[in-house]
Amino acid sequence: MNPLKSTVSVLAQIASWIPDRIIDNLAKKYKIQTRAFSATSHVMAMLYAHLAHSLSLNDICDSLHNHAGPLAQIRNCTPPSRNGLSHANKTRNAE
Repeated sequence: MNPLKSTVSVLAQIASWIPDRIIDNLAKKYKIQTRAFSATSHVMAMLYAHLAHSLSLNDICDSLHNHAGPLAQIRNCTPPSRNGLSHANKTRNAE
């Protein structure tokens, strides 16, 4: 007997409630500049930090690197580097 009723993680279930293009549209609207770390990956990292009760930047980055496979199945998200996450959206025009 398989005790798992679903193979989808809680993070993936929450991500399914977010409309497909809304994160990208908001990133364009507010002129968020990203390089290799997408706005969707940033949102998923912040959701993970909240759900996992992460205490530090290292905790978030290390955990997401360990779970890079399941993370990639959620809208092709990539785990953040420490520098990439700490400087994500560091400078922005005040409007």
